[in-house]
Amino acid sequence: MIATTERDRVRSEVFDACAAHYCPKHAAFLAGTLLDPIPDAAEEEFRRIGMADFYLRGGTLPVGTVLGLLADHLESLWGGPNPVSVTLWERGYALYREWWDKRLAEHEAMLWRIRHDVE
Repeated sequence: MIATTERDRVRSEVFDACAAHYCPKHAAFLAGTLLDPIPDAAEEEFRRIGMADFYLRGGTLPVGTVLGLLADHLESLWGGPNPVSVTLWERGYALYREWWDKRLAEHEAMLWRIRHDVE
């Protein structure tokens, strides 16, 4: 399946990171911890949406940054780095760099168009 939205991409990356380190049953449970609503959360918003959707709301954060925030959340739950959080950090950084390079290229193209008076 090709991830078409940012939400799909985050979900895919989380499942891939979990599956790389754990058996399918445990990977699904761990991914659910990061992606599904939290039924007993103190905050009403987390009872409605999961941690990933919380970070994705508004569409202002790139996928790589969201993966980094999920890695932070997982580390706070487990009391430190773990294989899945490290994988999420690495993949998040790579995606963030891709996003940043694309933004930089768009900005440079816009500057070129301004300098050469091209619309």
